[in-house]
Amino acid sequence: MSYLIIVIVVMLVLSPVFWIMPSPAQKRQMQLRQQAMTLGFIVKITDLPQSHRAKVRKEKVEQGVAYRLPWEVKRKHPQGGEYLLMRDTAETPSGLDNSNFSRQMHLLMQDTLLQLPNSVVALEYAAPGLALYWREHGDVELISSLYQQLIELRRAVLDLESSI
Repeated sequence: MSYLIIVIVVMLVLSPVFWIMPSPAQKRQMQLRQQAMTLGFIVKITDLPQSHRAKVRKEKVEQGVAYRLPWEVKRKHPQGGEYLLMRDTAETPSGLDNSNFSRQMHLLMQDTLLQLPNSVVALEYAAPGLALYWREHGDVELISSLYQQLIELRRAVLDLESSI
């Protein structure tokens, strides 16, 4: 009987330790975010962008993560304004006007978004840098692929800005 009491007391002492330990899913997220920060992303937990229709219907906002690749030099205002291009929506991206730059920017972002995994919800072009909003489904190798695709997009955007 005394052994049973000792086991119960030890379990009661150790149980808070197991509550504090991260789950396998949390460990995977930490690895993804650590790899992203190592590559140069700025990682931010945020609400995923919603379409106008979802906002009007007051649908529940889904939590996700924004991985932002900063510009190589600080910028106050992106050329032509800020853009947010969402996947699976027929809406015109927010911030888009009818200029040649905007049309070409839209095409660049659309091509990149189609190449990204379906877990990526949106791409953003803003003063702090290019960002992708996603649900963090994937492995560490995917982070390198996302990084390469955003580097290519950043290079194309800078070329586009310099040509106009």
